[in-house]
Amino acid sequence: MSLLTILAAFACDDVRQETQGKHTFVGVLNPSFSLTSLPSAIRLWFVLVVRSEGAGTERLNLRLRDQGGGVLAGGEGLIELQREGGALTIPLGPFPLHFEAPTVLSLEFKNGDEWSPIQTWEVTGPAAEPAVRKPRARKDPAKRAASNASAGKAPGAKPAAPARRSKLGKTS
Repeated sequence: MSLLTILAAFACDDVRQETQGKHTFVGVLNPSFSLTSLPSAIRLWFVLVVRSEGAGTERLNLRLRDQGGGVLAGGEGLIELQREGGALTIPLGPFPLHFEAPTVLSLEFKNGDEWSPIQTWEVTGPAAEPAVRKPRARKDPAKRAASNASAGKAPGAKPAAPARRSKLGKTS
C-alpha cells in the first residue's frame, strides 16, 4: 500500500519559501494558458498536493509529457513522510521548457508499472489578430452622375423609395 495519495497538482511561475515552512506560489496558471509568442522558452514549477497515509519513506516517480508523447522532464526521488493524515504541498522545479507550437502538457506519476495522469495543461499561442474590415469603396461622383443621367434621373437625385404596402396587401 502506498503511503502517499496525490490529491491535485498545479503549475506556477515561481515558488518562494517563507519563514516557518510556508510557501508562496507566484503566477499560478490555469489548466489552459496562452504564451505571448511562439516559439517561447519559460520556466515553470509544478506543485503536488498530497495526503500522507502513514509515516515512512515513499518513492515518487514523475514525468512531464507533451501531446506528442515526448518527455520534457522527469525524475524519481524519495519522500520522507513524518505522520499519517497530513496534507502537504511538494514544489518541484523550476523546469526550463521550450514550446515551438501549441501543445498539451501532462504531469504523470508511475503507479506500479503504469503511468497515470495527475493534471494536464493546454498551452496555446498568442491570440489571432482580429480581421480588419476593409472600408467600402465609394462611387466616384462623376460616375454616379453619369449613371443617373443614363437612367433619366436629375443630377444628384436619390433613388426612389420602395413602394409601400397597405394593410390589404395592395401597393400604393
